[in-house]
Amino acid sequence: MIKQFIKKYIHVINIHLLIAIFLIFVFKTGFTQSIDTKIPIIIDTDAGADDLRAISLFIAIENADILSITTTDGNLSPQQGLEKVNNLLHYLKTDNIETAAGKKTATPPPAWRKLSENIYWGDKTNNNYNRIDATRLIINKLESYPEPITIICLGPLTNLQDILKSSKKIKNKIKKVIWYNRSIYPFTGFNYEYNKKAADSVFTTDININVISYLNKKSAVFNQTFLDSIINIDTKYAQIISKAYKNAEALNTVKSGHAKLWDDLIPVYFLYPELFDIQPIAKTPNFSINKDYNAKAVREKILKILDKDYEFETNVVFDKFPINPKDYKYDVRQLMDTIIKKYGTEEWRACVLTDELHQHLGIYSTVGAKMGLKAREIFKVPIDQLQVISFAGNKPPIGCMNDGLQIGAGATLGHGVISIANDTIARPEAIFIYNGVKKKFTLKKEYSQQVHSDISKGIVEYGNLTSGYWKLIRELSIKYWLEWDRNKIFDIEDVK
Repeated sequence: MIKQFIKKYIHVINIHLLIAIFLIFVFKTGFTQSIDTKIPIIIDTDAGADDLRAISLFIAIENADILSITTTDGNLSPQQGLEKVNNLLHYLKTDNIETAAGKKTATPPPAWRKLSENIYWGDKTNNNYNRIDATRLIINKLESYPEPITIICLGPLTNLQDILKSSKKIKNKIKKVIWYNRSIYPFTGFNYEYNKKAADSVFTTDININVISYLNKKSAVFNQTFLDSIINIDTKYAQIISKAYKNAEALNTVKSGHAKLWDDLIPVYFLYPELFDIQPIAKTPNFSINKDYNAKAVREKILKILDKDYEFETNVVFDKFPINPKDYKYDVRQLMDTIIKKYGTEEWRACVLTDELHQHLGIYSTVGAKMGLKAREIFKVPIDQLQVISFAGNKPPIGCMNDGLQIGAGATLGHGVISIANDTIARPEAIFIYNGVKKKFTLKKEYSQQVHSDISKGIVEYGNLTSGYWKLIRELSIKYWLEWDRNKIFDIEDVK
């Protein structure tokens, strides 16, 4: 009696421990934004040399879904900046990104504008410029996109002020603003002072603003050694930066020690926020400012981004999710490379986490992970955005699908976004809901029949729930994991 009691509650403790680990890992790691999920951003630039570097870095980051790039008055006039941006997009073969120029201000141009005019952003193109202005383009993007968008501000806040003045509701379409400024608080420096009125107007709103500064760090210098490292990288993103500094005046800013890591910090912060000590301002909690950052690590990450050698992960425990085959059981290890090549790292991660949470390799738990991930891909959302209604019931074996759904869709019981339908017949089926749109996913009949047939044969041969039975389940789970393509195994239909 006592042994049974202890055994029962040790099992309960283990379950809760695994769930806790899962919640920590999933909601605080790179899994919160999947490798395949893109984050929508709009870039607003005044087209300085550091803007060229920052934009090139953002374009190199595949997870940044750049909806548009607009220009504001500052280093260059908006129209000059627009020409530079279009030249760059043509050089990097990303002409599909929409662009537009903002309005010119009455502020006199900076003393270094001639230098900015001579920076190479790519050969001149005959691209047709957008006939609408920057404010209208940004508003159109904000209003038409299904989720709030992050705005990257690399210069003065003129365009952002105009957007916020256009409508009281438009701010709800902005997820956050990431702004570079020379000083963090109180604000001084070019990006603030060039249009102080616009900045102060933006600050009266309650939108979330992250302010990034290089903090006068001596180690944040953009020097010849660092430029040489970029020159040695054989990608178009690195080479356009190399070409920009063939200009004698631009190169002199490097040799003299004047050039610093300014706007370059923002794309690194976008990918690796853990490198920055971000703290809210006490009286204005919607403002967050960086108090410190790891300059050496930032330089390393810039080179990795330009070389396309990076992972989009911000893990708590792992620097990277384990992808060394030696870290996995032998039977899984043998097929690991093949599975990742076929279905991608994101599915691999979802299935691995599911198996650990589920405490064994399961057939329906794997189906749930594949189903949840496929649903997020169709709705184009990160985790914790889908509402899920499962028809798998709450008993094994079909009920095991719920564990996979929680991981694949990122929809956990703790967040209250997944529920089990009150239905008498359990089946491998779920409804996913986002912004009022409903889609039903059902494991195709032939796959369900295959599971039933394989397991029935196993029970006849090994008995039910024996060691031989569980060995068979593991083998089948790995087999289905490898053979079942999430793009082919589900019937998907709209639900009213």
